[in-house]
Amino acid sequence: MMKKRTILATAIALPLVMTSATAVAFGGGHQGGKGQCQANPHKMLRQLDLTAEQKTELKALRETHRAEMKEDRQNNRDTRQAHREAMQALMLSADFDEVAAEALAAEMSERHQQRQVEMMSKRHQMLSILTDEQKTQLTELQEKRFERCQQKMESRGGNRQA
Repeated sequence: MMKKRTILATAIALPLVMTSATAVAFGGGHQGGKGQCQANPHKMLRQLDLTAEQKTELKALRETHRAEMKEDRQNNRDTRQAHREAMQALMLSADFDEVAAEALAAEMSERHQQRQVEMMSKRHQMLSILTDEQKTQLTELQEKRFERCQQKMESRGGNRQA
């Protein structure tokens, strides 16, 4: 029983951990909401001294990725809706089916992991266009951005306590 709960907790926590790690790795991540820091990788790339060829390659990749996202959007929406309905059915059933819950959580985690890998692959494609010097500069920009975000969040947190 305890092992099943551990597996279930891991299946639920894994997507959260992966998202957080990805956000930190790519300069703070997208943290929506009022007063939150939002990193825009495309704006950071604009701060680099890109050649016309690099700009063209990056634009082509963005357009390709955008088209792929449009194709996947409806499928993702349908999958999320099916997961929500399955979770609702589990919650409303007379008896809790732990095996079904574990299977659903594992499926949701696997889909999230697939999306994360796809996202990292696309970012890798974009960053592979950069020179080593530009990659170093981008890393520095991301670190500075993350530090500014941390300071901003700390100062706002301090203001709330007063």
